[in-house]
Amino acid sequence: MIGEMRLKLTEQVDGDALAMTMDILDENQADLLDTVENRPSTVDFTGDADSSKPAHLFNLSTAQQSRFERLGDLSDLENAISNLEKAISLVEDGHPDKPVRLSMLARIYEKRFDRLGDVSDIENSISTAEKAVELTDDTHPHKARFIYNLGIAQYRRFLRLGNFSDLEKALSNTEMASNLIDNGDPPKKVYLASLGAIQQARFRHIGDLSDLESAVSNGARAVELADDEHPDKPMYLVTLAASQEFRFERLGDVTDLDNATEYDKGN
Repeated sequence: MIGEMRLKLTEQVDGDALAMTMDILDENQADLLDTVENRPSTVDFTGDADSSKPAHLFNLSTAQQSRFERLGDLSDLENAISNLEKAISLVEDGHPDKPVRLSMLARIYEKRFDRLGDVSDIENSISTAEKAVELTDDTHPHKARFIYNLGIAQYRRFLRLGNFSDLEKALSNTEMASNLIDNGDPPKKVYLASLGAIQQARFRHIGDLSDLESAVSNGARAVELADDEHPDKPMYLVTLAASQEFRFERLGDVTDLDNATEYDKGN
């Protein structure tokens, strides 16, 4: 469930980055195929010393990512990774676009992890996301998103490998990201819902009631911020209901059980 919530936000982040350079996501499939098939010639005829080369590689990578999302051909994902890695290698750390490109690369590694299950991809996703955060100052408009994406990648590695330090880092980064944005910012409810889910996970591992109290509080805030028509609200309700069921089992307050049942009905 947390993976699904994470995808909603990262697709939004990726979409913001794509909008800076091209409108590929709104093209029809035929145009998309044409873009991927014809753009390589632009890249091939541009030398690495040309300042426009990174942008050409980035645009080609975004087109390949988009075609992978539509058609599911793994070769498009592999090519998208290769081209984005090259684009990043051609710019210095001080380049203003580098953090966004690093964050996108981290996301593509995670997509390949979803597809193939190779742990090296989630490792690369984390190290690349860490670099994106490192290169972003506190005034950057996407700082919170980069931190959030790092936290969720760490949580996913925890789910795969069971290293408790990953859970701790995931909780810290998700909480930090949530604190960096206002309630009116659209991603806020996503951050809060994910934070509540991670706090619930830590409660299940160490039994600290304060984690469960925080999970209920943040889950309730996420539900409150989501309109009834919001497509992710059912997920938020399910997560909140689970936290309240855990608290009922721990404290025996029937109100928690009643609320959990009501939330399940609303799902």
